Order: sequence, then structure tokens, then C-alpha cells
Amino acid sequence: MELGDYYLPLVKEFDRVCRILGIPYSLSSGTLLGAVRHRGYIPWDDDIDVMMVREEYERFLREAPAHLSPHVVIQNYRTELCSVGYFTKLVDSTTFLVELGMSELPITKGVYIDIFPVDRAASRFGVMVMDNIAKRILHALRRSYTLESCFAPSRRYARMFRLLLFPLARLLGLYRINEMDTYIRTRHNSGGREGYTYADYAEIPLFRRPPFPMRIFFEVEEISFEDGKFFAIKEWDQYLERMYGDYWKLPPEDQRRPAHKILELQL
Repeated sequence: MELGDYYLPLVKEFDRVCRILGIPYSLSSGTLLGAVRHRGYIPWDDDIDVMMVREEYERFLREAPAHLSPHVVIQNYRTELCSVGYFTKLVDSTTFLVELGMSELPITKGVYIDIFPVDRAASRFGVMVMDNIAKRILHALRRSYTLESCFAPSRRYARMFRLLLFPLARLLGLYRINEMDTYIRTRHNSGGREGYTYADYAEIPLFRRPPFPMRIFFEVEEISFEDGKFFAIKEWDQYLERMYGDYWKLPPEDQRRPAHKILELQL
């Protein structure tokens, strides 16, 4: 079996529980692109991403544990203090997967899918820029928490910058870093479908206004992915176009590579 064969049962388990609870969600980023363009995995992709508006995300975290299979672990900074992101992972605890930067962390290590909350951004430009600067700093601190991450292959100045941040990252700890990040991301959530969002943007731009209207994340429809049916926002074309530009065009061959560096894998 290939790695993708272990991702699919996880996203099916996630989908099963969301259907039981009546929680809408959407495939996102490269997973949604794969569903539209390839009817499944992008051949060089190495993970599965889903997203849901913050209110449904929090409800999933509250109610899903009663319905998930025993071997599926909800991992975020609230459940495992050294979790590396502000978002949540569903982890298959019967597998073992270690990515670059994770070796030292006392967390459940296994095949996972990412669940991203969709939050509203500030409407005032100046506040938006300050929020984005803060999120960039917190992201850099996360990347600097372990020496393994500090010395990860990158440009020399980037490694030096991470080493400079290393003492502060260790002083704050991942829980506090992620708690501050969540506060910044959620402080403009007033409810309703108004406003704009960065959704699950991996790199938050400093001065670019959020590209996605919040309203497009509330209406979903079924879409095929591999041998299953999952959910996607109805306006997936607008989302993909603003995320990737001409998303039907394949990237150059030298860019068709996995996003994650796997150090150890046991399936």
C-alpha cells in the first residue's frame, strides 16, 4: 500500500463524523485542486487538507470525539501542548510518521489530515497589516522551536534568523505561540457571512487584502475524490482561481515535489 492509501480512510472517517453531526466542511488547497483537476490526489502531493468556518470547526472539536474511531486522534495545541500549528490534525495512531522538525516533539506521530479553521480578517487596512505582521512573527517562532527546524535546508539567512529566534521560541513554548495566533485570527469573528478571509492561506501576505469573501464558505456540494464523495464549497472555481491563478495549468516539472520532508515512516 502507498501513503495515499492511508490518507483516504482518514478523510472518509472525518467525512463520516461530519455527516453524523451535520457539520459542513470543504476540501481545500491542493486537495480541492486535485479533486477538480485530477479527480483525486495530485500525483506529487503528500497530504490532505480540509477547511470549515470557525464556528463549525469549534463544534467539530467539541462533538467529534464521541463519534471518531478509537485509533483516530484529534491533535491540536489544546490536546497536545507541543502540536506545531494553530489548526488541527486527525492522526491515525496505528501508523508512525515523522516529518522534519517533529522528531523532538512529544506528540502523536502518524499519518494525518489537516483541518483548517476559516476566520474573518480585519476590515480596517491598518489593523489587517498589524495582524498579518503578528501572524508572520508567530509562524517564524513555530519554525524556530526545534534545532532540527532551525537547521532545515533553506537559505543561509533564513537558518540564521531561525537560530536567533530559537531562545524566544523555547521561552514562549508552542502552546503560547499557538494561543496568541488563534487570538489574532479569531478576534474579528463577529459571526454571519459578511467580511473577507485568507481562509487556509499557507503564507499570509503582509499588505494584500484577504482575497476570499466569507459567504463562499457556507454553501457546499458533493465532489468526487478518488473512490469517494466528499464536500467542497460551491464556488470552488473562485477559490482555486484566487489561490492558484490558472489552476488547470500544471506547474513546471521542477516544482512538482512534495511539500513535506518525511524522515521516518511505518505503515
